[in-house]
Amino acid sequence: MITRQRLAVGLCALLAALTAGFAFPAGAVADETTADAPKVDLVLDVSGSMRARDIDGGSRMAAAKQAFNEVLDATPEEVRLGIRTLGANYPGDDRKTGCKDTAQLYPVSTLDRTEAKTAVATLSPTGWTPIGPALLKAADDLDGGTGSHRIVLITDGEDTCAPSTRARWPGRSRPRASGSPSTPSVWCRTAS
Repeated sequence: MITRQRLAVGLCALLAALTAGFAFPAGAVADETTADAPKVDLVLDVSGSMRARDIDGGSRMAAAKQAFNEVLDATPEEVRLGIRTLGANYPGDDRKTGCKDTAQLYPVSTLDRTEAKTAVATLSPTGWTPIGPALLKAADDLDGGTGSHRIVLITDGEDTCAPSTRARWPGRSRPRASGSPSTPSVWCRTAS
């Protein structure tokens, strides 16, 4: 119950971040070019810590997948959306390898909700939590175009590959966050 309430608060913050700056004048959407379309890269934590069960009995991964699906359903059609995972592929003990485990699951492009949901539904908690490297790669995923860019991180916040680069992004705005270490959080970063 507590996890679901915190998740709802985080989701509200996420939806506000997604829609901020995405309003277009009536009739303008048809005139928008691909270069001007807003871009969002959702970064989903699939690390081993997401297996943990919270007080309501649900896993952190289940809560994150629910939040992810709600975000997809609320994403405006004009938004070009991508999905990046962290901790999804390497189950081993080698920290150096585990801390590089981030992959683009779905490229930043026109959103196919069914395809995106299917890709995420198959994920299961696996490895390390390289939040910093995943956010840096997500910034690369968003390169190009003149529209707004957003990175949204859905995580429990337990970075096993610290020090995180979140606070040290040269020339980039500082991230804003909501949530707590025991609840999947929504981290938002904006850049122009």
